[in-house]
Amino acid sequence: MATLEQQIMRKAASNKTKGMFQKARNDIFYFIENYVPKNLFDLEQAAEAQIALFQAVQDGCRYFVIRAPRKGGKTICVAIIVVWLTLKDQTYRIFIISGGKDQAEWLYDYCKQILWPSGDEGRAARELFSQLLTGEPSKTRLVYKKGGWIRYAAASEKQVNAPTADGLVNDEYVLIPQPIVQAAWP
Repeated sequence: MATLEQQIMRKAASNKTKGMFQKARNDIFYFIENYVPKNLFDLEQAAEAQIALFQAVQDGCRYFVIRAPRKGGKTICVAIIVVWLTLKDQTYRIFIISGGKDQAEWLYDYCKQILWPSGDEGRAARELFSQLLTGEPSKTRLVYKKGGWIRYAAASEKQVNAPTADGLVNDEYVLIPQPIVQAAWP
């Protein structure tokens, strides 16, 4: 049985974690700094355009076109935004459609790495996020206990017929045929 001091320390740590998480839900930069693994994205290394994008999302802008060179960090930025938006409102449903299967899997894998980081260093985040998710992330979707989700699919007519989403991400938009874009639009 834990001593009173141990119980108090656990409660204090829990309250601190809850306070940090609440702050992260309201501040995308705090979220990135404290919950996005540094090997995925380091805010100190971010480009000015990436900072502006995150600020616009935090300010409530809803429609974006991100145009940047290859290896410019577009996909990881989108993953960060998708995860942050769904953590902010865990009833929010986001459908990611990508120009190809590999691209779709990369973006979704980034989302999983944020919400379910591996190794000992990711244990605290996994414990926190496990309280919000219905279970470990599956191969194609993350589901929140409050009903929200993140799903992905490669651009195909068969895959686009997903449940109604609140948000749509078109990753590698130029590779997605227009009829599929129209079919996926919420």
